[in-house]
Amino acid sequence: MARQEEHLQKATQNEIFAASLDLANRCHLEWAITAVFYAALHHVNAYFAHYGVTCQSHEQTRQEISRDPRIKGVFGDYRELETLAHAARYTMRVFSERDYTLHAKPILEKIKAVIKTALAP
Repeated sequence: MARQEEHLQKATQNEIFAASLDLANRCHLEWAITAVFYAALHHVNAYFAHYGVTCQSHEQTRQEISRDPRIKGVFGDYRELETLAHAARYTMRVFSERDYTLHAKPILEKIKAVIKTALAP
């Protein structure tokens, strides 16, 4: 089971990777959106690790988010990022830089803020 700190480190790595990409390049943009989703996933998993919960699949992660009273408010946002990442990897959807900067990235920031608040003593 990965520890909270390991998930936070992985989340940070995904955010750094996303920020390093040339968003003018469509392929890079798709990976930036995917990396933002995985950053959110690791922030959520860091939260769960803090409480001794391990999620083994995306479905289990969704279930745990939806039933946790401290973070269930971001369930829709989390699903939106997951849907964007899926579209980036598997469909022919064309993303714009605005999709990343004005949609995906702000959703990640909201999820991070909720997780930070939920972990605060």
